[in-house]
Amino acid sequence: MQIMELHVCGRKSFARKRRNIKDQTGRTPCRAEFFIETRMKSDGNFVSDKAKKSADELTPLLNKDSSTQVSSNVTATLNDAYSRVFGPECSGRVRCLGRGPTPSKLIKRSTAVVRLEADNAEVLQMKTKMTSLENQVQSLTGIIQQLLSTKPSDQASEFAAYANILNPQVCKGKGDGVSKDQNNNINHDS
Repeated sequence: MQIMELHVCGRKSFARKRRNIKDQTGRTPCRAEFFIETRMKSDGNFVSDKAKKSADELTPLLNKDSSTQVSSNVTATLNDAYSRVFGPECSGRVRCLGRGPTPSKLIKRSTAVVRLEADNAEVLQMKTKMTSLENQVQSLTGIIQQLLSTKPSDQASEFAAYANILNPQVCKGKGDGVSKDQNNNINHDS
């Protein structure tokens, strides 16, 4: 059984209408936004009472979803506002997306989007941890350089060898600042 809903697209395909909306707003509309946009006449009235009733049900769900939605370019998911009002998709085509997408593609894309969001969150967490570690390394480098400048030169060169940090004042005229004995000690300690 096919559900017939009136819309105001005329002969223009849903894909072209969706592209026009994207050009106007700067983002791809979700199915609920697209449903409301294609059922509302230019004077602000809806094409039917049924369409108005459906739009009234979709609007609060859209407002709630927009505050929690992570990605604004996701056009359809398994549990979006549209599917909560109109029910789950049957086999065939996904409503309000045109002739291309099928429910199986929607499921694959939904799992890919969830995986992508999880990966993005993990990358963000790793970046913050890396920044924290870089700050720790900088502060420890400063502490080591302070220690090197306050210790006698023999201890300073030993600290420099272990820390792999060269103090320019200590290393003048000494090559790399580490003697052969110290290199042997470092290699044996490792």
